[in-house]
Amino acid sequence: MESELIFRIALIVIVVAMAGISATFRSRAHRDSGKISRSKEGWKMGLFRLVFALLLYLPIFAYMIRPAWMSWSEIALPEWMRLTGLGMGIIVIPLIYLVFRAIGSNISETVFTKESHRLITTGIYTRVRHPLYMVSALALVSFSLLTANWFIAAMSVISMALILAVVVPKEEKQLIQKFGDDYRNYQKRSGKMWPRF
Repeated sequence: MESELIFRIALIVIVVAMAGISATFRSRAHRDSGKISRSKEGWKMGLFRLVFALLLYLPIFAYMIRPAWMSWSEIALPEWMRLTGLGMGIIVIPLIYLVFRAIGSNISETVFTKESHRLITTGIYTRVRHPLYMVSALALVSFSLLTANWFIAAMSVISMALILAVVVPKEEKQLIQKFGDDYRNYQKRSGKMWPRF
């Protein structure tokens, strides 16, 4: 039971650190380059985001508040796997900082690009076009292992699959419209969510 408390505290620390980094950089971006309203994406995309955010984040928050609420979907994982999840979560924190630092004021909560959007192809963006989704995937694997919960793991897999199938193509279409051949050339030398070497 003591190790369960350690995993729970670790999850809370990782989630709070990630949320703090995200909030800080998003706040700066809104101040420096404005904010694109989510309503611009339309109600279908809004509903899509809401449903999957609830299905993904509510179980994680339920575990953080009281793990017993999610005991119906727990699985027995060896401690080394849960410790691997802890290690991944620790690695995610500096990675998410690097992503937000690199993208700067370009960050948006929508699939649309800002008027002042610049094409970033350096730093963590050198070999991967969507490192925020890459880091999010690593975080979700970490959360799934830390919580030892099949429902959180399933929702994580579904969410990332939908991001790849729905969100990324819309974002890339916007980036091609804005940057044309520069973005197409960048696509050739970089991976979508995983680095291409």
